[in-house]
Amino acid sequence: HNQLQHNRAQPKSFADMGAKAVATVLGGLCFVIAIAINSTGTEKFGMIELKETVSVTVNGITFNGVEFEVFQGIWLGRTIVTVNSKTEEEDPSPVYCDEDEDSGNCAAGKDSDCCKARASKCKATKAFGVLAAVCSLFGTITGILSRPGGAIFALLTALSFLIVFAVTSSVVEGEFQSDGALNKDADCGIKDSLFQGQTINFNYAAGFGISVVGSFLALVQSGCYFAAVESYTA
Repeated sequence: HNQLQHNRAQPKSFADMGAKAVATVLGGLCFVIAIAINSTGTEKFGMIELKETVSVTVNGITFNGVEFEVFQGIWLGRTIVTVNSKTEEEDPSPVYCDEDEDSGNCAAGKDSDCCKARASKCKATKAFGVLAAVCSLFGTITGILSRPGGAIFALLTALSFLIVFAVTSSVVEGEFQSDGALNKDADCGIKDSLFQGQTINFNYAAGFGISVVGSFLALVQSGCYFAAVESYTA
């Protein structure tokens, strides 16, 4: 009788063992990706980026051919400015979700639906960026002991990545202007932004891409755990 129980506790096949191993590896990759997206804004690595050459007027003096590089992350942002072949690189600075406050720099006005939505979206990317890291770590550890637990945490990881890149996309694709005026609606964003009367555009950066990959890998990880559950309970 004891031998029978022992046999039932063993994996049914190498496929079952492989599913668990793959899930563990994917969980580790998801954790690395989660740490990476929370580190965006350092060096030339962001969720979104801006690379434009514009004219800048300061105290009545106009500088032509000024090259701007902006790397916006979840927690940090970095700006690199080149004027007359001289480059000045700023240290990474914190990203404050203050679009709806006096200290914010939201063009539509802090009391507008646009700026309130922008502040909420900023806070959401921070919250779910952290949640992606926590869930991916717990999913990998829990999955070693409990496959259903691992699957649930993997699904939460996928959802967290999904929300991060979906919210980021809504900001990048949202219109800065509407009918020739500033877009003050909640669906506003930074598409075709204005800088001293010149149109500039932010693009998706590496951090955005790996968050999409992270969501997919976490879904596959969850599927591997579910497959292992079925083979153990059959």
